Parts: sequence; C-alpha cells; structure tokens
Amino acid sequence: MKKIIWLVGMLSIVLLAGCSNNSSNGSKESTTKTTKTESATAYQKLSGSEKTDIKFKIIKGEENSNNAYSLSMKIKNNGTKDVKFDKSKFFLMVDGAKKFSTSLDGNVTLKVGKSITIDDLFKNVSAEKLDGNKVKIAYLNKSNVVASPKLKTSSDESDNATSNTDNAAATSQNATTDQNSDSSAAATPAQPDTSNRVVDSPEQAIGLFIQGNGISGDRSGLAASEISNGYQITDHGTAVGVITFDGQEIDQDGTVKSNSVITNANS
Repeated sequence: MKKIIWLVGMLSIVLLAGCSNNSSNGSKESTTKTTKTESATAYQKLSGSEKTDIKFKIIKGEENSNNAYSLSMKIKNNGTKDVKFDKSKFFLMVDGAKKFSTSLDGNVTLKVGKSITIDDLFKNVSAEKLDGNKVKIAYLNKSNVVASPKLKTSSDESDNATSNTDNAAATSQNATTDQNSDSSAAATPAQPDTSNRVVDSPEQAIGLFIQGNGISGDRSGLAASEISNGYQITDHGTAVGVITFDGQEIDQDGTVKSNSVITNANS
C-alpha cells in the first residue's frame, strides 16, 4: 500500500514539472513573437537622414469613364530599419490644400532592402484635382510630404494641342491680350525684400541641410525649391525637410532645429 502511494506521488511530481516547462517555453515563444512584431519603427519616428532612405513612387492608373484616375504607391526601404506605415494616414494635396484622403486602413511593414506597392491608395481622383504641378502626397500632416509626383492627365495633353482653323479669332484674342498686358504692366507688384534672409539660395539651403543631418554619402539626389517660408529639400523627388529663410530646419514630422544647432552639428 505504501509503495502504491509513493508511486502515485512520484507520477504527480513528474506531471507537474512537465506542465511547468511547457508553460515556460510557451511564455518564451510569446515574448519572442512580441519582440519581433514590435521591432519595426513607425515612419514618423525616423530621423531626417533616415527618411531619405525611404523612396516613394506614385503610379497613375488609366483614366476611367468618369475622367478620374486611381493612384498606387510603391515604397522601397533602402535604410537599416524595418519601417511601418498606417495606410489610412496618407492624403493628397494640391497647392498646399488637402484634396483627397485614402479609403484604405491597416498597418503595413516594410523590411530592410524590400519594396511594396500599395494598390489603389487613392481611387477615383478627378483630373481636376490633379491639375497643375503642385500635387503632393503627405503622411500624417501637411509638413510630412513623402512624394511630389508630376502627373499628367488627358486634359493636360489636349490643352497642349493647337488649332489653326480660326486665324481671325486667334488674331483678335492676341490683340486683346496685348492691351491687357499694357494696362497691367504698371501694376506689377514689388519683389519681396530678401535682405534679411539668412538663407537666400537653393545651394545654401542644401548645404545647411547636409550639415545639420551629417550626410556624408551620395548627395546627388538632393534638390531645393523655394516655397513661402524657405526652401523645400527633396531627395530624388521625395520631400525630406524644409530649410527656412532664417536658417532653421523643419523636419518631416514637424520638429524644428534652430540655426545654431545646425551650424554646430559637426563642429
């Protein structure tokens, strides 16, 4: 009888030890999976120089029967970190005004060295909204521009066509245009005062951006274009920041870096 009780006790101990090990292993696997899931960095948390390694390309679909287009986006990660995006945070701007939001949602993770295409990021975008050369795709907020595509529509092509079937009407219109030009010449607005600018050229803006971000690699893709408060800096067409006229840097996530911080960055 004592042997039976002893055997039952030993079996209970062995079973309890096995369950404990399985629970421990399961906990370790869960912790490992959680760590892997959380290893990707949100795009808005990347530094300015890290964002230059993320390349965006807008792909315009064919025009549909409603004279509208779908826009897809290809993203390539040339950086050293896995990056994640919330697809619902992308929106389209024209001339600085928000015109179109995406209907997509959910997160997408982009591994290092990989590329993904988000199909139909924007659907049924009218040709009117794509009119002009100031179309921008932004993420989270207006200062976080990720792409400035040059999109042409069928109306753009038709506008470039000319007709010689009514020379008389064309001559009359030219005469009217000449008169309007003469009357408006005297009302030409004065040029803005640039004497107080710390940064007054695209080249100077690019140099300040390079200095502030410690960029030592390939710089051939950097360009600067004047905007209302300074110069928009792009890298191969992707917006990476703004250098203001007074020498400050505004990062894509809205972070402002003073001129003194920039000029002392590598000293």
